[in-house]
Amino acid sequence: MRMGKRRVTLITAVWKRHDLTDLVLNRFRNIKAELADMINLELIAVGSEDAKSQQLCENHGFAYVEHDNMPLNRKYNAASRLAQESNPDAVYRIDSDDWITSDAITNSLTKIDEGYLAVGLLDLYWTCIFWICPRSDLAVGQVMVSSTIQRECGHGETVVRQWALGDVSVAN
Repeated sequence: MRMGKRRVTLITAVWKRHDLTDLVLNRFRNIKAELADMINLELIAVGSEDAKSQQLCENHGFAYVEHDNMPLNRKYNAASRLAQESNPDAVYRIDSDDWITSDAITNSLTKIDEGYLAVGLLDLYWTCIFWICPRSDLAVGQVMVSSTIQRECGHGETVVRQWALGDVSVAN
């Protein structure tokens, strides 16, 4: 049995669709409150609309970092680098239009405790949670991220390299 609170970080990227983003960020904030007794959930958002994105995110209790919207992997990498500073036990990368419950986090932590290296949601409407896996047709040092990771990588070994999502040669 694990002692103390888990340190978990949820990262998301925001861009436009402000009404929907407002609802989803509010849901993430509510999840943080629901889990507060057992998990220290850090919320990080990366935006690319300057003050508009920043205000929306900070109003919902998110730490905020600004980065260009494209390429998207670099945008997420900016949030990932901020997450790395707090040395979390787990990082969830969830899109700003994905609706989850607190069970998504607690159930996946249970799977991680059982020895799984990575856990993801397999619903077609939801993005996977921080999946990174090697693919044989990519050059050495490359990794690929996809919400359809199950079809691309099957049940193969998953790895996280240098706190970066996507092609590590363009990680920054």
